[in-house]
Amino acid sequence: MVELASLVPATANVLHYANLVRDAWVKRLVSRSLLEIGDNLETMSADEAVEALDRAALEIEESTAQKHERIIGIGDLVSAKRHAMENPPTVRAGVPTPFSFIPPLVGGRLYVLGGYMGDGKSAAALQFASEACEAGEKVGFASVEMSKSDLFDRWAVQRTGLDYWRVKNPHLLDMRQREVLDEALSVMESWKAEVIDDEFLDPGSLRRYQRTGKYDLLLVDHLHMMRWKDRHDLENNIKAITKISREFDVPIILLAQLSRAGDYAKPFPVPSMRQLRETAMLEAMASAVWFVYRERDEQHVQTPRSQFIVAKNRYGKVGTEALYFHDATQAFEENHWESMVVEEEPVGEKGLVDF
Repeated sequence: MVELASLVPATANVLHYANLVRDAWVKRLVSRSLLEIGDNLETMSADEAVEALDRAALEIEESTAQKHERIIGIGDLVSAKRHAMENPPTVRAGVPTPFSFIPPLVGGRLYVLGGYMGDGKSAAALQFASEACEAGEKVGFASVEMSKSDLFDRWAVQRTGLDYWRVKNPHLLDMRQREVLDEALSVMESWKAEVIDDEFLDPGSLRRYQRTGKYDLLLVDHLHMMRWKDRHDLENNIKAITKISREFDVPIILLAQLSRAGDYAKPFPVPSMRQLRETAMLEAMASAVWFVYRERDEQHVQTPRSQFIVAKNRYGKVGTEALYFHDATQAFEENHWESMVVEEEPVGEKGLVDF
């Protein structure tokens, strides 16, 4: 009897037993999904089989994910704020940015970076990535449009100012150029950065990359190159990417393509929300919407004179800042041209710009 009494589960171990039950439940879900895929494997192509496996994994992850508490008392929120007041952070708040007019990026927020083809969206994104890497942050750059080698070569050009074609074909470099490139490579080698080279990227795979990579900043180049069938599917992708940002408390910079205007005389007007595809959903989900814009000459050829436009900012100001695009480094530089800033309703302290 004494031995029998000692075998009775104690309430102190309830969490352990609950984890055992949950573990068995998840295993049953995995087993069921594998059996379903196995039953239909003969009728599937290899690509369809892999896609079915990915889809099943995503469904299991979503159904078993630990849910955040939905109802929170105001007293708990007050206590949390008082604790933050009394215990200021000892580390930098947010991920640093390459431009002085953009404050650090905050986890859980979606930032949309739009622009015309060839205006420098990817170049600006790489500058954001470099700044974060220099600060010791872990960066994930999901490239749907460019291959990993093309993306890295552009990154190296930014670091060195060497001609792209020579960086692409390093045997063309002379001794001095080789030293410059090697020095840049030594710096980049120490970065905590990963390039996600996935031409079939979708929100499900992006979520798994973030879960395993645990990035401090995630960049996606770009939205319209991801897999989607129709407008509804694209809008769901936007919602899902926003959800990833909030679930993992990571800032995500999502690049988006601008459509050319129908005006033959002025096919590349200064960007606005109207020219951003799926504007309504992007505007609804994004904490901030930015545009990079290179001004054109009379033949519609891009000039170095550029603009960084904050078209939407949920937490601060909107407006335009002047930039200069250097062909040699394939990067934007802040300029002393006059800035045009439009004040929105005050948020927090007067003059505070918070993205």
